[in-house]
Amino acid sequence: MQKFPKCDGFIHWDPQAEEQWGLGVIEVIICEKCTYRSNKYKLFMEIEDGKPGRKAACMNRSFQVGLTQTPIGPTSLRRLLMSVHVPPPSRSAMQESANQVCDDIEAANVLDVHGRREQLKKVNRLRGDAENVIDIDCYGVYDVMICEKCTYRSNKYKLF
Repeated sequence: MQKFPKCDGFIHWDPQAEEQWGLGVIEVIICEKCTYRSNKYKLFMEIEDGKPGRKAACMNRSFQVGLTQTPIGPTSLRRLLMSVHVPPPSRSAMQESANQVCDDIEAANVLDVHGRREQLKKVNRLRGDAENVIDIDCYGVYDVMICEKCTYRSNKYKLF
């Protein structure tokens, strides 16, 4: 980055040099008084994936994770962003990010379920029960037209 110590001009972002990267922005600082112009500066953190090319913005990936936890889809998200004058990510970029995020979430869920299954097997061994059987008590209440209640009895379910 260049420095002009004797210049007392006002510095600001250069709107012509601004680049949008999903929700992230890459900016350049310029001086109104002199010829100072900074290098491009990313106003977001990147995710290192070891692949060549442009890296994903951390905020874009995080936003996509949040989107998987809500009932709205990418089109609704784009409308919300546009309604507050935030340029939305492209549809293709959102789809690519969703594919990567969903693969990561699925892998995390598989590991989590495997860990829970192993923990249940360990508890059953300590109790002296069969490893692949779980005692479950369920009680369900359903609102039907005549407001009846339905109770489920204790059942044994096998682990996969």
